[in-house]
Amino acid sequence: MLCSDNARPMHMRLRLWAPPRDLPGSLESEWRLVAVRWSGIVLMAPALQLLNLETHRLVAAYGVLGGAAVYNLFVQAALWRRPGLLTSGYLTTLGDGLLNVAMISLGGGFDTPFYFLLYTVTIAAAMRYGYGPTAAGSAIFVVCDLLELRLAGKAPDGPFLLRSGFLALTGILASHLREQAWRAQSALHDQLRQAEHEALHDRLTGLPNRSLLLNRIQQAIATASETGRGLALLVVDLDRFKEVNDTLGHHYGDMLLPQAGARFVQALPSQ
Repeated sequence: MLCSDNARPMHMRLRLWAPPRDLPGSLESEWRLVAVRWSGIVLMAPALQLLNLETHRLVAAYGVLGGAAVYNLFVQAALWRRPGLLTSGYLTTLGDGLLNVAMISLGGGFDTPFYFLLYTVTIAAAMRYGYGPTAAGSAIFVVCDLLELRLAGKAPDGPFLLRSGFLALTGILASHLREQAWRAQSALHDQLRQAEHEALHDRLTGLPNRSLLLNRIQQAIATASETGRGLALLVVDLDRFKEVNDTLGHHYGDMLLPQAGARFVQALPSQ
């Protein structure tokens, strides 16, 4: 029992991170982002007390944090009830960006530690969409940063250039990693399809082999069991068929098999 109790918290953490098996693949990242948001909310709740914010800013920041919790609950519920809203990911990307910009503005501005929030949004967008949307999102953040400087009567300075430049570089690097991961996944998918084809087909003739035959038989049995319909399997050994292959070649043997199969079909009753 002791081992089971100790393993339970780890099992719960894995359930929060790993998406259910019946969840569509397009929503797996949304499921994990929900877990990331909850982690960020739990981290920021005590951290706000350590930033020595003015009272009105602290209250406003906790208001945004509460709004983030409500927003994350909405996303979590939508994953089950209205998954179509989240398939593209644009809705949550926009929501994350607006919440982070609001927290940065209320927390003291873009030149505060809150700026690091933008890196999470940028990386998430890059891993979802690639270069174009990520560059657009980074440009919007830079423009907001620049507007804040201009409203304060300040000109773009060194810290502005550093944080804006590294935010853009982060988006470019994450987009590149996404592209490389997509290419590797596509190559692996092609290799698996090729390996499956070679395992189920004769290399010389390209025709289905015994393994594919057994696979199809198992599928037919499973379908018949589910539907309650009968199933009949006829196994025929053609006399002297090997002589056809040996004397005339496999090509003529391949031509003979469909003709033999057609004659069997003609010999069967209509019902």
